[in-house]
Amino acid sequence: MKKILVSLLLFGAVCLSGCGNKAVDYTENMKEQLQEDGRISPYNTPNAHKAAQSEDPLAIENSNNMASSDSASAADSGEMTIIDTATQEIPLELKEYSCKSRTEAGDDDTVYIDYCGLVYNPNMTMLATQPEVKLTIKSAKGDILASSSAIGVAVKPGDTVTLCGTVPMNKRDKASDMEVHFDIAWKEITVQNMETTLGTTDFTINGITERGDNSGLITAEITNNSNILANSVNVSIILRNNGKIVYMDSTIVQELNPGNTKEVQFACYGGWPDHTAVEISAQPW
Repeated sequence: MKKILVSLLLFGAVCLSGCGNKAVDYTENMKEQLQEDGRISPYNTPNAHKAAQSEDPLAIENSNNMASSDSASAADSGEMTIIDTATQEIPLELKEYSCKSRTEAGDDDTVYIDYCGLVYNPNMTMLATQPEVKLTIKSAKGDILASSSAIGVAVKPGDTVTLCGTVPMNKRDKASDMEVHFDIAWKEITVQNMETTLGTTDFTINGITERGDNSGLITAEITNNSNILANSVNVSIILRNNGKIVYMDSTIVQELNPGNTKEVQFACYGGWPDHTAVEISAQPW
């Protein structure tokens, strides 16, 4: 079993573990997050799509790049490890991750945890298939309270994909001493199907518009710039407030032909959280 030590400026040192080079685990203790303000602007509409907590002890975010195990061990030993990036597999990296909790009108027993992870493929000549971001929430005793996985199709060389998901949890289990574990995994790193696999750079996003009325809509146009039919496209949205991820969601666009453009929209009835930037990306699904 491969052990990886990663230093995070925001959270301090975090231990990661992986099975071979197929998975790594990013763990944070929720006690350290109580000083972080996870506040999201409250939604006033009873049927709000994304309701909010005034303070969110489940708010977790990391905006720091992950250090590799090879570079860390080389620094400690004084030795330099040279990797042939053309032939040797390099593990995927979880560049950023975040999760926020919310409630929904009419459901007093459940809290919903929205999460996202930005997965980077550092291999310059090989793609990674079935990238996965898994969220696991544990009690202080180690009992699993909730878990969920968001799985993509592939990450092309040098590309980054955004994977989003939601998991419900019993509200009575929510506590300040919970632990949130982020894991990443993938099926294989390979040179096969390089020419027929689409990446995020095969799509362009234009015309991002946040409507100023009460519709609670953000709209954009997505174009397939490749010569390959995209049967399904996963489109993800991230809202940032001064760099911090405050909202995440995704939707599906069906049958986007080569050269064609379609509209995509995200709804948050009652108002979006305060934000300074909107990021929308696309990947095959």
